[in-house]
Amino acid sequence: MRKITVRRLTILLLAVLAGIAVPTSILAASMEFTSTIKTAWDKTLAKSDSTMKAGLNVLYSDFTALKVSDQTADGQIKTIHYANEQAELELRKQIKLIDAAKLQQLEQQVQAARDRYKPLFETYNSVNQQITAARLLKDKRLNAFLRSQADGLKIAVQLARQDIKVKEDALKAAKALASQKIKKLRDVLAGADPLEIEIRAQKSAVSSSKKQASTSWTTFTQTVRKLDASGTYQTFSSVIRYNRQITAQKQNIQTLEKRISDIIAKAKKQLAG
Repeated sequence: MRKITVRRLTILLLAVLAGIAVPTSILAASMEFTSTIKTAWDKTLAKSDSTMKAGLNVLYSDFTALKVSDQTADGQIKTIHYANEQAELELRKQIKLIDAAKLQQLEQQVQAARDRYKPLFETYNSVNQQITAARLLKDKRLNAFLRSQADGLKIAVQLARQDIKVKEDALKAAKALASQKIKKLRDVLAGADPLEIEIRAQKSAVSSSKKQASTSWTTFTQTVRKLDASGTYQTFSSVIRYNRQITAQKQNIQTLEKRISDIIAKAKKQLAG
């Protein structure tokens, strides 16, 4: 969606070096209480003392809450990321058009002046060529007549050149000012680049945590089938710990996306001003 610039390519390469995130939905989908696991879980609870049963129930509540939080975070991140992409895309289009109408008008004025004075310049050049020819013919009267014509045209030519130069200078200054405005706004947007790199690093961290959580989940399912309450508590605690890490990492991603939103909003405000 975004145009790939050298800077954007650098960001993407750095992101690859930071690690390619495995889609979290694939890993999350495996951590479900299937009927088999739920049956084993219920049997484990039934044979546990009251203290262990309470602890396991707390873990189950935490696990359920974290799954809901995870799904909510995914939706919020997706929404704000898409909004940021669309807003930046539109903003960059608007930045390209800064002073475009004014520049077009000035360019038309320059071209109109050149076209208007073209016959004058051609006449002046023609007279000077004739003077050169008359000099070769050694025709003093013709030479004097042509010089008189050239002298009469010279002032008009100087004024015409001056008029064109004024218009060209105005166009040059306007282009410089527009370039300055564009650079300033693009520099503001460039402030999001380190944040995008950090987002990809956080996504890589989420992927790593998901892999660890998945491994812990496998151990948990094996343990709970053995109706080992203590082992189930320990392995399920490990699953919860990694899921808390994922929640924190996704909160970081959401915060970074919001900071990008702020940067885009800042650039929009400057553009409007």
